[in-house]
Amino acid sequence: MMLIVLWLYVANDCHIQLVDPSIESFDGWYLVDESGQQVPFDQKGHLTLRRDPASRTFEIVDPRGRLRFIGTWQQESNLTIDVQGTALGIHEVVSGKRSQQDAFDAAAEIEVIAPAEQVTRNAVQSSDWLKEQAEVALQKTNLGGGSPIIRGMSGNRILLMIDGFRINNAIFRLGLNQYLNTIPDGQLSQIEVLSGPSGTQYGSDGLGGTVHLRTADPLDQKGTHLSYLGFASSADQTSTHQLEAGTRGSDWAIAGHFKASNLNDLDAASPVGSQAFTGYETWDASLRLALDLGNNRRIRINNTYSRSDEVPRTDRLQSGRDLVWNYDPQILQTHSIRFEGQKLTRWFDYFDIGLAVFRQEEGTTRISSRVPDLQERESTLVETNQVAVTLTKVTGSISWNYGFDAHRDLVDSSGMETDLGSGDQTVTSGKFPDDAQYGSFGLFAIGDWGYSETQSLQVGARHTMASMEGTLPTLGPNEQEANQFTPSVIWRMKQQPFVFSAGIAQGFRTPNLEDAFSVGFSSLGFDAPNPELEPEYVWNYEVGMRWRSARHLAQLAAYSSHYDGLIERVPGTYEGSDTYEGEPVFILDNVGKARVYGFSASWQSQLSPAINLLSDVAWTHGTQTDRDEPMTRIQPLRGNLILKGEWREHHGSLVFSWADRQDRLSPNDRSDSRIPDGGTPGYGVVHLRYGRAVTPRIHVKAAIENLFDKLYKTHGSGIYEPGRRLTVSLKIVL
Repeated sequence: MMLIVLWLYVANDCHIQLVDPSIESFDGWYLVDESGQQVPFDQKGHLTLRRDPASRTFEIVDPRGRLRFIGTWQQESNLTIDVQGTALGIHEVVSGKRSQQDAFDAAAEIEVIAPAEQVTRNAVQSSDWLKEQAEVALQKTNLGGGSPIIRGMSGNRILLMIDGFRINNAIFRLGLNQYLNTIPDGQLSQIEVLSGPSGTQYGSDGLGGTVHLRTADPLDQKGTHLSYLGFASSADQTSTHQLEAGTRGSDWAIAGHFKASNLNDLDAASPVGSQAFTGYETWDASLRLALDLGNNRRIRINNTYSRSDEVPRTDRLQSGRDLVWNYDPQILQTHSIRFEGQKLTRWFDYFDIGLAVFRQEEGTTRISSRVPDLQERESTLVETNQVAVTLTKVTGSISWNYGFDAHRDLVDSSGMETDLGSGDQTVTSGKFPDDAQYGSFGLFAIGDWGYSETQSLQVGARHTMASMEGTLPTLGPNEQEANQFTPSVIWRMKQQPFVFSAGIAQGFRTPNLEDAFSVGFSSLGFDAPNPELEPEYVWNYEVGMRWRSARHLAQLAAYSSHYDGLIERVPGTYEGSDTYEGEPVFILDNVGKARVYGFSASWQSQLSPAINLLSDVAWTHGTQTDRDEPMTRIQPLRGNLILKGEWREHHGSLVFSWADRQDRLSPNDRSDSRIPDGGTPGYGVVHLRYGRAVTPRIHVKAAIENLFDKLYKTHGSGIYEPGRRLTVSLKIVL
């Protein structure tokens, strides 16, 4: 959904016409002026009104209550508003309180990335869409990775979701991971980044934030379409090929895609050049079906599949600690069905009921440089069953969102050792207990009370019950349970053109199988199990401000987060020894306390009807308070400045991304081979992009990325970003 800014010249009576060929009827659309007066459009999109002299701006709202346009009154009487026009982006989100609302009105800090709006960008992987968000640092241990860092948290302390279902499962690592890239980006309509804890909304894992991926609704398409999208990069000969197709009937629609990518070793700027152990191959697909049942009810079915083969663990191979370490294969299947709609009852007005089955398969092949004649092979399969129910009830000045969600992970894990000299093979235990289980059940309620014309109070609470069980090789059968009550309170004042908010929220993460029951090698050494782990906690205190006018949109948030019981690696023993196959032994334990504080700000301006300026900046400061030392991988001050232009069939953008030097390092940072001695240098890089609709059926994009060939990386990444390269893409609508 877009926001268009109009300069309207109105003397007395004003006649307005809305235009959009895809909308058959404008029943339910209305205009709101500053006094709160609402004037409806007729079925054909016509409206006539006499302007209130005290009113300077107005808003246009669609039948679902979504803000669609902002205009400024001036002097002309006959006006046509093209609904399809674009300028400053206002998006509808669900991540703030599990029901749809405008991002501008959300009490939480939410950033939205809509791929369809990024008309000059190309993204090979889903994680690439987060690269130009200051609040999110995208760490890449390898080219196949893409782990978001939000407010100092990463790995399984960041919750990944798709259409209201959890992607996180029982084997997600405490460290950085690659799982965001297992979600195909060819199906996405937008990505919502909810900064700060999401314990009330979604339960465990969202300590630093939540990345919520939302797929495109097939019912939003018109007719039948088939298209091809190809991408190529000059520096590393990376190429992708994607087919998209869809069709719509009167009350049903189906859509899908297939994408294959060949990623070669990535070329960085001099003196690094080609980075060994980075290339791999991957492919993915989706099939989506939607049924319109009438009476504002629909069913959506979504199926996806992604597979990557021989994805190298770059940092371990480049450092020489291993001769081989590949993720092979990396597979994710998702199958979900959602029934959503409106039904006016005593208990709810809207409902959203979802069921999902996810299947993740991960294999690893490793040959340690310490034992070069032994190949270790591990395979882990996780099947996840999920249910999520959200009900919404509006009673007077209070709206309620409440319901429950549950998931259960079933894990099969196995191993094999091969003597490369003799060829002998030995069956071994996997990283996790075979047939281990992990699951949770949560009840939640979020009430939003508008107790005055300008102020509201959002109060939420959740009760979560989690458990896991499995048989450990040296400790026998083990079972662990956790119960957690999670509150949140947010005050908000909306005084046009401002929205102010202040809130307190708790987040938590219950230990999973990777934390408590896993046995195997990690980036630091060998991890032994510790079934006595307790949950991690955070209390987050936050204030925010948003401001908008006809041509500008600004957001500012400042926060302070206090963590207790953080799970960290500490030296331990396994089978009575503090080393295993020459590697140091570690266990995970609740020993950490930390404080993270910082701010983020963003600004959008329409400089003219054809040119927009966007900028953002974020700063994070994290301290391990139990040891009075910096936290690991805390990102430096960083930001983006983007100038976008649109002239008929031409689109262009000039992007400046920058980050300060990070030399405030933890002991783990100093020993991490991914971080240069003395810290990660700052950088400033420029990308020049252009797109053009050659014909209504052919669209081309070309970009010079890293225009000045700067050698740079995100703090904590194992690989450098590409050097100067030419990228091109071609889209053909068949």
